[in-house]
Amino acid sequence: MTPSRAKMPQFRLQRLYEEILKLAYQIHADLVPSVTFFDGFLLLVYGTPVIPGQLHISQVFSLRAPPSWSVSSFLSDLAKFVAKSADRPQPESSYFSLSYTQTARNTLLKLSRNEAFERIEPLCREKVLGLLSKVSLLNEMSPVLSYTDFAKVNIVAIDLVNVTGVIDFDDA
Repeated sequence: MTPSRAKMPQFRLQRLYEEILKLAYQIHADLVPSVTFFDGFLLLVYGTPVIPGQLHISQVFSLRAPPSWSVSSFLSDLAKFVAKSADRPQPESSYFSLSYTQTARNTLLKLSRNEAFERIEPLCREKVLGLLSKVSLLNEMSPVLSYTDFAKVNIVAIDLVNVTGVIDFDDA
């Protein structure tokens, strides 16, 4: 972190999908840091504004259980984060070709043809075929930004209660 500039550097092996980051920032504002790319380094380097709080994983947990209101407040903040993007259609220019929505049909087809999978649990094949018959419904819905990585290293919070930021939109 560079306190004098209130920026946090991120070193990446792969380029961030900037269209998704812009969309996430438009939807969630201050909960998602804006990202600046710095060119000319061996690794990919991005800078983001400092988010108040600490990564959830590095916060100190009490030996006794936290009060139920703090857990419920934290979960409520995360639920609001997910719900906020549920009614905001994603622009077609930001579709990720390897997203769950884009790959669902092919994945289900592969599972339905997998003989080993059927030998392990025959009922699973029936479930897969049932999903396969409904996968076309995905095309009738507007795609929305879906965040999939709620690991403790990607959530910034204050006092284990208030979510102040969410990072790492690689698989959104």
